[in-house]
Amino acid sequence: MLPKHLLPIEEYKEPTEFANQQLSIFWLPDEIKVEKDIQDVLVNFTEAEKHAVITTLKLFSLYETHAGDEYWLTRYRKMFDGAEFHRMASVFGMFELAVHQPFYAKLNQLLNIDTPEFYLSYLDTDCLKERIEHVNSIINHEDDLVSLAGFSMVEGVILYSAFAYIKHHQSQGKNKLLNIVRGINFSVRDENLHSLAGAWSFKHKLKQSNLTAEQKSDLHTKILDLANTLYEHEKEIIKLTFAKGKIEGITETQILHFVESRINECLKQLGFPKMFDVKYNVIAEWFYKGINDYQFNDFFSAVGREYNRNWSEEDFKW
Repeated sequence: MLPKHLLPIEEYKEPTEFANQQLSIFWLPDEIKVEKDIQDVLVNFTEAEKHAVITTLKLFSLYETHAGDEYWLTRYRKMFDGAEFHRMASVFGMFELAVHQPFYAKLNQLLNIDTPEFYLSYLDTDCLKERIEHVNSIINHEDDLVSLAGFSMVEGVILYSAFAYIKHHQSQGKNKLLNIVRGINFSVRDENLHSLAGAWSFKHKLKQSNLTAEQKSDLHTKILDLANTLYEHEKEIIKLTFAKGKIEGITETQILHFVESRINECLKQLGFPKMFDVKYNVIAEWFYKGINDYQFNDFFSAVGREYNRNWSEEDFKW
């Protein structure tokens, strides 16, 4: 008898809708003309701004292979034996490896930092090394529920401090990195979708697990421990991002509170109470704007997108 994932039968509609939503907002790395922004980094940035950009690029490069290959295309597919789950995982894994990773790699190439030494340099920084080890422990956790919840938070939390730093160059009175920010907006939308799908998968498997009240309490404790470790790593990574000094338009404190809000949001998606009482969150006031009018917390909402956007209004001659 064939395994369920090889049969053209779909028992649950949600994974198919997640996959369709991802495909409906399809984009390609070569349609973002980041070459136009490199001059900003090389000439117009302060030393502190340039250091922060390179630090965030290192983080981007580290995560995509883990997310695409090791999680969605490997661990997740082992957790669920249904065609709809395998299709969703394949679509998400493809986006991480064939869209996000080449987009970030192109930035590294243009900045002449696309070398094995650059990609392995995280091993020389304790907080980055510990972060990758923690992500690997989530991917390989023996408990599927812990892995699902943890990676939903990975998708919904750990890149957002870097996203916020990049996006602030098109807010707060700044007008730099126009095209890179456009690509980041696309990436934010994708990662949010992956986080929502991971949270749905967690709640779906939790319903089928028939855990006792004591086991559910233990599970909640483990997930809070994962969230707290993510947070502690974020604090150190944010310090690393600002290691060369203050940056006009954004502060360490602002990014840290934004990360707290992202952890709260991810816990809410998983069905748990918030961890932080966030009263100061100025980044949220501008971060979610400009993401192509995407309804950020509702993946079922209609999204009208052109299939091919490989053009720029700036290139037209009027």
